[in-house]
Amino acid sequence: MDWRGRPVGRFGSPALHGTAQVRRAQIAAFDTKRGASFASEIVGGKLLNQADNLNYIGKNRKTRAPEVYEELTRTADTLQRLAKKAVAVKGKNADEIRMLLMTVEAEGARAYWSVLSEVYGKGSGFAKREQRGTRDPVNAVLNYAYGVLNGEVWNAVVLAGLEPYAGFLHVDRPGRLSFVLDLMEEFRPVVADRVVFGLVAKGWKIGQEENGWLDLSTKKRLVRAIGDRWGTRVEHQGRKLQLRSVLQLQARDAARHFQDKAEYDAFRQRW
Repeated sequence: MDWRGRPVGRFGSPALHGTAQVRRAQIAAFDTKRGASFASEIVGGKLLNQADNLNYIGKNRKTRAPEVYEELTRTADTLQRLAKKAVAVKGKNADEIRMLLMTVEAEGARAYWSVLSEVYGKGSGFAKREQRGTRDPVNAVLNYAYGVLNGEVWNAVVLAGLEPYAGFLHVDRPGRLSFVLDLMEEFRPVVADRVVFGLVAKGWKIGQEENGWLDLSTKKRLVRAIGDRWGTRVEHQGRKLQLRSVLQLQARDAARHFQDKAEYDAFRQRW
């Protein structure tokens, strides 16, 4: 990873992509209904997991902060409605429905980040979601956390024999890990957001250099917390599994989906 938390390389065996069958199926799926259904499912999954985050945050506020609880609940309901809308989007291929899905996702993002800024803004200064170049401490931590998440998902994608650069929701660009970004979507709320706002809720003092970059101790604490989160056991497919195992299973399920061996279902956390 570089100083901004972006993966710049990985170690791995050259034999991991020993078969081209999965990658051929993945690339071919882009022009079929399988590609379209995968794209709609990952957007729906992300929105549902964002809703579950808000319900989780609100569960202890029902009595002590009823107005905040009501706002969190209303926004969670909105996200659940948008998730149903996303999953219902059908198309002949991924490209046909991409813009509609991105519009639904963007509507959900506005609602999600708006209510989180209301809940955490006073104590942390978090006013809105900012990406590149931000000096806001919470946004800087979120961006770094997504970089760490990107590396984990990239590894899972390669181990499943998938092509990291051939996405469905995210547009292909030179050097862009489009499929990694696709599979990341359902795990952003589950891993990165849950960890970051959990630390913020505990009064975490985020350390920054003069230029706004996170200091080393902050990065180390964040990476440890994300590692602990990956070790959390959750219910998935009738078993109690660590989240890192769920990620690998999701990558393999995507590979099976592209080969027309199974339908893809996004991972849903239970708050």
